[in-house]
Amino acid sequence: MYESERPSLNYDDLFSGRDPLDITLVECMLTYTCNIRCVYCFNPHHRRGNELAVSEWKTAIRSAADLGAVATIFNGGEPLAYPGHVELIRYAHDLGLITGISSNGLMLDPNKVDELAGNLDVLQISLHPWRYIDDLAGG
Repeated sequence: MYESERPSLNYDDLFSGRDPLDITLVECMLTYTCNIRCVYCFNPHHRRGNELAVSEWKTAIRSAADLGAVATIFNGGEPLAYPGHVELIRYAHDLGLITGISSNGLMLDPNKVDELAGNLDVLQISLHPWRYIDDLAGG
């Protein structure tokens, strides 16, 4: 898919006329690593270090796009903690996919925003009540 063919972010444009069983979104759980520890989180922190390589993610993203996916969201753990996140977002964007990240936002700074600009369509920031966070140093 080329830039001029990128899908609209309008819900009706994305889903009208599609078979409900078609792949629409690929969700990439990039890492189990997170910079905070929320007591209610489902993330299995003990599995850190068992993530896919960038090349494996690219194969998966390409396969999803070939099967008709129109969007990919990167999450985890904290997706910004995964070393290849910028490369993967650019790759998905270059395939013509709508790209998004679900992040706690604590690793965002002006430099990171500049790195992501132009390749990221949706930035979802989760707001966490601080009283539920055990350890901000997390890891």
